Amino acid sequence: MKVLILLFCLFVGANSFAQHTNNIYQEFEVAQNAEFPEGIENFKKLIYQNIQYPAQKKKAVTVVSFLVNEQGKVEQVKALKKAGDGYDEATIKAIMAVNSKYTWKPALNSNGQIVKVRKTIPIKFE
Repeated sequence: MKVLILLFCLFVGANSFAQHTNNIYQEFEVAQNAEFPEGIENFKKLIYQNIQYPAQKKKAVTVVSFLVNEQGKVEQVKALKKAGDGYDEATIKAIMAVNSKYTWKPALNSNGQIVKVRKTIPIKFE
């Protein structure tokens, strides 16, 4: 029985350590999520204002993932669900343009420490 308890503790400890490699958390893992000034809808509004639309317009959705670092800046932006035809690249460029002008309020873990958090949002084109 002691061996089982020891193995369980080692397994849980190893998983806890591996889960936060480089202190990158998922949105559901933080005590307080990263916040954009005036909210996520304002962030999306600014993205739409900064997008340089591709010549070929279409209805599409690009799902993007990015990190909000400890300083409140966006990094490692990538398209998870791609719309193609230049929409993904235009979305990433727009996010980086917004990032150059605004700073997020960083996320906090359960200990109150500022941490990196990965966020995922859809951007719809109509």
